[in-house]
Amino acid sequence: MLRNLINSFLPHRGRSRLNIAWPLAFFVFVGTLKAEFTDVTEQAGVDFLHGTLATPIPSSPLYYAGGLAVTDLNHDGWLDLFVTRLSGGNLMFINNGDGTFNDEAGVRGLTGPIHSNGAAFVDIDNDGDADLLLTAIDSPRYYAYLNQGDGTFVEQAELRAIATPDTA
Repeated sequence: MLRNLINSFLPHRGRSRLNIAWPLAFFVFVGTLKAEFTDVTEQAGVDFLHGTLATPIPSSPLYYAGGLAVTDLNHDGWLDLFVTRLSGGNLMFINNGDGTFNDEAGVRGLTGPIHSNGAAFVDIDNDGDADLLLTAIDSPRYYAYLNQGDGTFVEQAELRAIATPDTA
């Protein structure tokens, strides 16, 4: 396929030089398109403070911290956002389907640990729903929040023997 694409740009015997002009015209046209973005963070309800450090030190791991995991937690067809934070608890933004979100981390059992960093939705217990794995900067262990089937979570990493990474 790549060979055919490259060959279409090259003039060949019996082929018009217009074969070169079409791709060039396409790239010139695309180059003139302008994308405009509007910041709707506040209106969407996802405006938050990541941490309370006044000026994080660039050599500190806290300076580079931050995690995001995406899933359709309530199975309504809209993607929901889990966001880690350095302080103040994590956030579980449930998509309202109208361009706005509500933080439901507290009612869903997803507020800890502090200094959270890595996040991923996976199905740990193979029951078909989204469970959450978390890491934290100041903690040598993993956190596993298992979905109880109703969108609420219970931390069970130690119970399931996945709290501490194998260092052997």
